[in-house]
Amino acid sequence: MKHGNMRRILPLLVAVTLLAGLFAAGCTSANKEVVATCGGDPVLREEYSFLAGRLSDEGLSEDEIREKIAPSIIEDRAILAAGAALLDGLTVDDKAVKDAVKAGVKEAIAGYGGKDAYRAALAEQSLTEHHLKRMLAVAEIQRLVTEKLFVGTELEDAASFAEWLTDDAHYARVERYDFRSEAEAEAFLTAAAGGDADALYATYGGEKASASYCFLGLGGEELDGLLFSLPADNTTLSAIFSDRGVYSVYRRLSVSAEEREDMAALQGLAVRDELRSRRWDSLLAGYADGLTVEWR
Repeated sequence: MKHGNMRRILPLLVAVTLLAGLFAAGCTSANKEVVATCGGDPVLREEYSFLAGRLSDEGLSEDEIREKIAPSIIEDRAILAAGAALLDGLTVDDKAVKDAVKAGVKEAIAGYGGKDAYRAALAEQSLTEHHLKRMLAVAEIQRLVTEKLFVGTELEDAASFAEWLTDDAHYARVERYDFRSEAEAEAFLTAAAGGDADALYATYGGEKASASYCFLGLGGEELDGLLFSLPADNTTLSAIFSDRGVYSVYRRLSVSAEEREDMAALQGLAVRDELRSRRWDSLLAGYADGLTVEWR
C-alpha cells in the first residue's frame, strides 16, 4: 500500500469511504488478534480487515484475499526496515514519528468536522484508530527516508532537476527505426552505411522514424548504455536493440542551445517524478527482498 507522506492520508480516507467495508471496525480485542507475521512483525486482524475492505473484487476466497493484500503488508515492513537501517534505528515509537501521528490525527478530525464524524468515517472504512495511527507512522517514516534518499541529488527539488536537465549527458533526442526481425534490422544497417537511412527505411514499410526524448535512468541499463554512447550527430546508427519481439536501431539527434535551456520547462517535473519513483522502488525492493507473510 503506497502511503505517500502524512498529509496524503486524509484524501486516502475519503477515497476509501466509497468502498464497502467487509468487517466491523471497533476497538475490540478481536482487532488485535495476530493473523500473520511478516519479518517478525505481527499482522493484526485490524490491518487485514482494512486491506481486505479496500478490495473491489467480490466473492474472493480467503486465500485469494491473502494473496492480494500480501504485497501491501510486505511494503509496510520494508519501509520500517529502511527507516531503521537508514535513519539510526528510527521506529514508530520515536518522538518525531509520534508527533507526526498526533498531527495527522488532529488534521483528520478537523477535516471530517469533529470526532464523531471522524469515528464514523473510520468505522465505515473498516479502519480502527489504532491502525490509522500505524499508517500515519509508516507514512512519516517513508517521508523521512525519501527525504534522505534524495537530499543533495538532482531529484531533491525542481531547481536541482532543472540544472541536471541542462546537461545533455542526461538526456538524448533520438529517432528509432523498428523492424520485425533481426535479419531485417541487420540488412538495414548494412545498406544504410553512408546512405539515406530515412529513404531506406521506407523500403521496409516504415514511413518515418519515431523521434522522442530519452532520459538517463529511465531506459534501463542496456538501452541507456546504447543511446548515451551515440554521438549527437544526426547520422550515426546504433547497434540493434531487441525488446519484446521488436528489433530497433537508433540514431541520436542534435539539440539546439535554446532547446537545451528550455528542457526543464518542456518536460516539467514528470520525468523527475518518474525517476524518483524508480529510485524509491529500487531502494525498497532491497528491504522487501526475502520478506514473506506467514499466515496463521
